[in-house]
Amino acid sequence: WLDVVWTLLAMTRMVASFVMGELVPISLMPRAVEAAFRTTFPYWTLCGPIEIAMGRQGVPDFLRGLVVLSCSIVGLQALALFTWRRGLRRYGGVGA
Repeated sequence: WLDVVWTLLAMTRMVASFVMGELVPISLMPRAVEAAFRTTFPYWTLCGPIEIAMGRQGVPDFLRGLVVLSCSIVGLQALALFTWRRGLRRYGGVGA
């Protein structure tokens, strides 16, 4: 069980590192890939704030990043709540 979970976590981390620009800088990628990554949560957790601090992006990009992060947080919270409620319906604690 641990091997399977560890592999999934490592693969997820690898994809997130790529999208964040941690493995390969986003600025070296084609424009279409760069534009697609700018709409993702991982980009705005690392590369986006760095580019804003360096002055490569302005206030509109900052606001776009806030919207992307806010929508991602709300979406992930809704997914967690859905999963939690489904789990409560499916599995009942008996015998305690």
